[in-house]
Amino acid sequence: MQIGEFYVLGELGRGAMAVVYHARSMRTGVDVALKLLAPGKNPRQQERFRREAEALMILNHPNIVGVHGFGEFNGSLYMAMELIPGEGLDERIERLGPLPVGYAVELFVPLAKALGHAHERRILHRDLKPANVLISAAGKPYLADFGLAKDADSQGADLTMEGALVGTPGFWSPEQALADHANVGPATDVYGLGATLYAALTGKAPFTGESLTELVVAVQDKVPTPPAKLRPEVPRGLSAVCMRCLEKKPKRRYPSANALAKALAESLYATSSQRSSRRGLALQLALAVGVSVGAAWWLTRGPAEGSQETQATTEVAPPPPPTVQASREQLLERGKAALDEEDALAAEDAFVAVLQLDPDDPVALIGMGEAALLRDDFHTGIDYLSRGLEVLPEDTRALISRGIGYAKLERWEEARSDFELAVSLDPKDPRALRNLGMVHTIGGDLRTGLDYFDKAVALSVENDRGKALLLLNRAIAYVQLGEFTKAEPDVRASMAIDPELDGSHYLLAICLYQAKNWEAAAVAFEDALERFSPSDPRYEIAQQKLATCRARLGR
Repeated sequence: MQIGEFYVLGELGRGAMAVVYHARSMRTGVDVALKLLAPGKNPRQQERFRREAEALMILNHPNIVGVHGFGEFNGSLYMAMELIPGEGLDERIERLGPLPVGYAVELFVPLAKALGHAHERRILHRDLKPANVLISAAGKPYLADFGLAKDADSQGADLTMEGALVGTPGFWSPEQALADHANVGPATDVYGLGATLYAALTGKAPFTGESLTELVVAVQDKVPTPPAKLRPEVPRGLSAVCMRCLEKKPKRRYPSANALAKALAESLYATSSQRSSRRGLALQLALAVGVSVGAAWWLTRGPAEGSQETQATTEVAPPPPPTVQASREQLLERGKAALDEEDALAAEDAFVAVLQLDPDDPVALIGMGEAALLRDDFHTGIDYLSRGLEVLPEDTRALISRGIGYAKLERWEEARSDFELAVSLDPKDPRALRNLGMVHTIGGDLRTGLDYFDKAVALSVENDRGKALLLLNRAIAYVQLGEFTKAEPDVRASMAIDPELDGSHYLLAICLYQAKNWEAAAVAFEDALERFSPSDPRYEIAQQKLATCRARLGR
């Protein structure tokens, strides 16, 4: 189907007002999101659609969806908009839950600035909510759907019927809930963006209700629970910024969207010294592997080869207040130190500060990606790492980290590609070799996996926990091949370095069991059972094999 100069390639979505197509301009070859107003709409609806196109065409901001053209096709209006591959913020929250705190701030600072750009051009949005925030595949946020856009200079009901409610329940301001159109202004959008931020931080709208009447009453009379009370990791300063946006009276909110952007950028620093560091998980790959004897276990993630892991968490110095900004180099060092301590929140604080100085800083983007992996937010981690790798395509650490993210999502071909590239760039990187070996092992190519494990073992630092994990990986491959006599020395060497490495006692017991060393196998299975939860799938297997060992011993 052809609409004007655009050839339709497929449908992206549809609603009551319009259908959105993926289309391509036959004149320029550019792919667009083509929004076609559904047939039969009344003049008021057509005018609202036209108003949206006009509003977007006078806006020119990197975080607002742009418009390529506007026209009419068979009596229906259409608008060709910038195509943003990615997802809505509502979909992101539904898929992965509330956003990480640092990531939320990084998204909402440019969104607030984009809203300020619209207000400076006398355009109000009036329907800000998670569904109207798009996040590209590279992690860039956009304001979208100005379908209720209004000239800030206009008065009264404008295109809305007298007394009609404008906006979306749960995200509308008190003045919108009362249909008080004369008082709808920039502060209304500040409320809407604040309500959207609330959802990003908590996973839900500020107000919910079983009926429209209940919602209207709540918006007018109730105060939402502060995000910091619903989610302790939200700094009090950021929570306060969000709550100020949700003030009942417009004059008590931020005076402008740009003022909100400034407050958001400063909010994390204001309370960073009050937040305790939180240890996350290391970046190494943890994959479930089945063995030939019917058991299965999960490998823990440990530190990179050459690092030293300690039980105590070292405090990372908090970022400086905005009046004494640290240099880019200091912030990057702080972020890297936090990653070494597996403190994702402290790392994000530092890298967000760098990205505020330069949104395209590749080192900070890579750091944000690794921090996301620490929180097991693999989609976000891959997005950030991909952005950093666009500038630093030969960064082996970033390639390994992204490969880990792909592997955790079971995107094996992409994981193998990243690990192979890392090995080609640095054939002596034991992390790249080990992870490439694991991907081959998972894929059933055990001999190739063992070749990579052998190379990694030869290059690993002696008596390092990373080597312990590597030896256990190689032992798993041997067990899968049924070569238990080769697996046992690796397991014992691994345990000599780290006796508490998850799965090692169980794997040793399996090897001893296959060797019919019933006494030693029984002791190893008893040790394994002490370390397993009854819900662990290995627990029942260990119990059964322990019973067999005892029966062989006549106990």
